[in-house]
Amino acid sequence: MSRGRIVYLEDNVDIQLLYSEYLCARGYEVECSSHPEPGLKIISEQLPDLVLLDVQLPDIDGIEVMRRLKANPQTAAIPIYVLSSYAMEQHRQKALDAGCDQYLVKPLSPAKLLEHIEAFFQRASAGIQDSPT
Repeated sequence: MSRGRIVYLEDNVDIQLLYSEYLCARGYEVECSSHPEPGLKIISEQLPDLVLLDVQLPDIDGIEVMRRLKANPQTAAIPIYVLSSYAMEQHRQKALDAGCDQYLVKPLSPAKLLEHIEAFFQRASAGIQDSPT
C-alpha cells in the first residue's frame, strides 16, 4: 500500500532518479516528468497528494507551472514543494507568491527530503495545512 502519491517535475534525470527511487523505496508512489507539459497532464489526471517541482525546467519554468496548477480548480488545492538550487530570498518569495507550500534548497539529501515529506503527510492526516516556508 502506498504511503502517498507524489508527482515530481525535474529536468535533471540524475536528481530525479535519486529522489524518486529513495521515496519509492520508502513506500511512496512517485511519478516523474522531465518536462512541464507532460508533468501538468500527469498532475491533472492523477491528482496526487503532493507535487515536487524544480524551478528550472525546459520551455516553461516552475513558477509558471505553479501558476497554472493554482489557476486550475481541479489542481489548485494540491500542495507544491519547490526543490530549487536558487537560495536567495527573492527566489523563495517569487515561488511563495506563485503558490508553493514549501521552498527547499538543493542540494538536499534524500533523507532530509523524506523528513519534509513525512512531516507533510503527518500534518495532512491530522488535517493540518502547511504554512509556507
